[in-house]
Amino acid sequence: MKVHPPDPSHPLPRRAFWSNEPPLINIRTLLSLVCVVVATVAAHAAKPVEAPPKASDPSRIFKAGAATSDITPAIGAPTVGVWAPVPSTHVQDDLYLRCLALDDGATRRGFAVVHSVGVPREVIDVAKRLVQQETGVPSENLMMSATHTHSAPSARGANALVMGGPLEEYQKFLARRIADGVRRALNNL
Repeated sequence: MKVHPPDPSHPLPRRAFWSNEPPLINIRTLLSLVCVVVATVAAHAAKPVEAPPKASDPSRIFKAGAATSDITPAIGAPTVGVWAPVPSTHVQDDLYLRCLALDDGATRRGFAVVHSVGVPREVIDVAKRLVQQETGVPSENLMMSATHTHSAPSARGANALVMGGPLEEYQKFLARRIADGVRRALNNL
């Protein structure tokens, strides 16, 4: 398939998938924010409505904290996104975990978005357990997701179809980084 250069007289911007220019909107950031908004709305919809706090109660101030963590594996890690995983030979852009912590003075919540094709339940459960042990935030107040990129290694391990086995090295690293990222976001409240 031959790709033709864009027509300069066309009314749309010249940016396209073949362009070397940066995108107008960082899609990862946009998806992360959408996940946070959906999770916040869902969390509040499931909770019974409480009377609004008194304006004079200083402990009921809404706070937010954020943090990012580099989760890029070593060069040579298998990159998914094609029919068979291919070992990476270069790192063009680092992979990040983005975390957000919210505190309304009564409840703390933590959110983590991992730049990965998918993160198995076992890794998420370990990360939630670490956060709960180290911060006291209950695991039901933590929401974690993946962006589902096809330009990164999978966190599913060597055999993505086998669930429940012991965590591999990158999975342990990722669980620890998720827990640390949420803790850092909580520290930034």
